[in-house]
Amino acid sequence: MNQTTTVRLTVQQVRYLSGLIATDSSFAELVRSNPNIRLGQDGIALDRSDAAMLSDYFIDRLAQVGFDASYEPNDEGAMLESLIDALFLLIAQ
Repeated sequence: MNQTTTVRLTVQQVRYLSGLIATDSSFAELVRSNPNIRLGQDGIALDRSDAAMLSDYFIDRLAQVGFDASYEPNDEGAMLESLIDALFLLIAQ
């Protein structure tokens, strides 16, 4: 079994994830079906495989909604990129 680690997140990142859980049923199901994933007020506790799974989800979402008409990251895209970066350090271990 993989070791659970807490990845520190900003307040804005935690709010974004909380909002995503409330508005995106596929993301909510992904989080709820993996009991090792725990979102707290200053970070997210998860293991390496869960971090890779969430990163894949964020990458897919980034491609769908993260860019404006000029292919520049929009606000949500910038947020998703920051979450991907935060999870990368855990995945790369």
